[in-house]
Amino acid sequence: MLKQIIIPKSITTKVYLSLIFTIAIFGGILFVIYYFLGIWGLLGLGILPIIIILLIPNKNNPTLLSDIENKEIYSFVETIANKIGVECPNKIYITPTSEIGVSGIFNKKLFIGIVTLRNLNKSEFKAIIAHELGHLSGNDTIIGGIIYRLNHSINLITHVGVKWYDSIPIMNFAIFGMILAVVFSIFGVIYNLICMLYSRLVEYRADYVAATIAGENNFKSGLIKYSGYTIYFDSKAQNEIIDLLSEGKAFLNIYVIAENGFENIDKEELYKNILELEKKSFFDSHPTLKERINNLPEILKPINSQRAITLFKNIIDLEKDMTDQLTKQVHGLVLKAIKEREEELE
Repeated sequence: MLKQIIIPKSITTKVYLSLIFTIAIFGGILFVIYYFLGIWGLLGLGILPIIIILLIPNKNNPTLLSDIENKEIYSFVETIANKIGVECPNKIYITPTSEIGVSGIFNKKLFIGIVTLRNLNKSEFKAIIAHELGHLSGNDTIIGGIIYRLNHSINLITHVGVKWYDSIPIMNFAIFGMILAVVFSIFGVIYNLICMLYSRLVEYRADYVAATIAGENNFKSGLIKYSGYTIYFDSKAQNEIIDLLSEGKAFLNIYVIAENGFENIDKEELYKNILELEKKSFFDSHPTLKERINNLPEILKPINSQRAITLFKNIIDLEKDMTDQLTKQVHGLVLKAIKEREEELE
């Protein structure tokens, strides 16, 4: 299928230049690895991402939405994908958090965080989904996946070098670990800076797709509401879950509780503070909200005020299931924090 969205050259040129810089920096890292460790070092760096993927389990445990029972959301996503000119994700998953994103090299998957669905209308939700599917039009799940897994490997090698230095009693051998850690930590910082630059530019490209498909007005509104509600939920829900767990109890549906609490706060003040107080860092994977909004093309589209949750069948049952999953995640984090604290005191 031919792509119907034509990205301006001003955006694509920056993306491709940042990708070239990323490849060049990584080429330098490969040279250093080969110089010090030879061909086995290069093989190790290539194998590490595979080991990480195979041995480290996915702790989020997303729930697959049946395409038979949830025809409306699958049709909704497919319509957006067709307008962009990309292949529709094979599977749609629902998660207990707020993150919405796509992944996969061959089998594309769409992950929808349930947190913000009560606070978005269909037009805003359409814009956010269009943004995520826009990453498919630039093959970001392939390029980005490779870049970030290699970056993780570099960080892991740095960690191994430090552990080597701490564990080997003979200085002549231990110093090799320190050299490894220093070299890779320096290259890791440089490589990470370039990766984040690439990531931010890719976000601008996906933003352009979202504004073109759903309208600048809907994407702007969706971005602000999504960010504001996520901050509110993350700051309140986890603490409330912990408080209830301490009493030996658990929420039946935390998302309804959060929505009711959100009705009592000054939303305009929250959104204003997000835009004005957000800090910028070279290591951010996304531009600031203000930067993203200022770079959107001026395209107005109609507003569908129906709530996004109406796209999902049995949303209340889904929310209850996600509440249970989120509670287990929070409980696991609490136990981990207690264990780490006990180890520090020993």
